[in-house]
Amino acid sequence: MNKMMNYIGLAAVILLAAASSCGNKSKTDKQLIDEMMQESIEAALDSAEEVQMVAEELQNDYLTQDLATFDLRGQVASVKYSGDNTMEPVLVTFNADGSLKSITKFDSEGNGDVAEIERDEKGRIVSISFESNSPWVTMLDYRDDSMLPHSTLDTNNSGNFTSTTYLRDDDGNIVKVEVEEGIHGEMVEQTNEPIIKLTEADSHANWLRYTFTQGDYSTFLIREISYF
Repeated sequence: MNKMMNYIGLAAVILLAAASSCGNKSKTDKQLIDEMMQESIEAALDSAEEVQMVAEELQNDYLTQDLATFDLRGQVASVKYSGDNTMEPVLVTFNADGSLKSITKFDSEGNGDVAEIERDEKGRIVSISFESNSPWVTMLDYRDDSMLPHSTLDTNNSGNFTSTTYLRDDDGNIVKVEVEEGIHGEMVEQTNEPIIKLTEADSHANWLRYTFTQGDYSTFLIREISYF
C-alpha cells in the first residue's frame, strides 16, 4: 500500500508541476491535464493491485516440495497434528527455506520419538518411520511428477494398516478422501461408506480440522499451524 501511495504521489507532483507551468492556458488544456492525472492514478492503482495479487498467490502457494508433501501452503514454521484420545500428537517442523527440519511423535508422558525419513530420486518424502514401542510407518505414493501425494499407507508391526487415497481439484485442494483398512494384513469389509470432511481452513488455504465418520464410529484430526 505504501508503494501504491508513492506512485500516486509522484504522479500528482509531476502533473501539478506541469499544470503550474501552463500559466493562463485555456480550459481545454486544464481538462487535458486532469485526464492525464486520472490516467496516471488509475495506472498506479492497477500496478499496486497486481503486486498485491502476486503476493497473495505466493502466500497460498506450495513453496517447496517438503511443504507440498504435508499439504501446506505459505511459509510454515511448524504444524502440530492432534486428535482424539487414541492419537499420539505429532509435530512437524520446517527450516526458514521450507525444507523439512524434523518429525517428532510424542507419547502420553511427553517423550519424543524422532522419525527417520526416506526420499526418492526427486527429493520427495516416500517413507516416515518411528522406532517407538508401537512403531508405525507411513509410505507416500505420488503420481507422475506431482508434488502432492496421491495416497498414503500407514502400517504397524502387527500388520494393521490404513490406506488413504486423496482426490484433488485442479488447484490441489483435497475434495474427497477414500479409506481402506486392514487388521493383521486382512482387508476389513466396509459396511458403511466413510464420510470425510475438511471442515476448517486458515487464510493460507491450509486445512485445520479433518473429521472421519463411518457408521457409529467418528474421529477427528486437528492441525495447529505456525508461520515464519
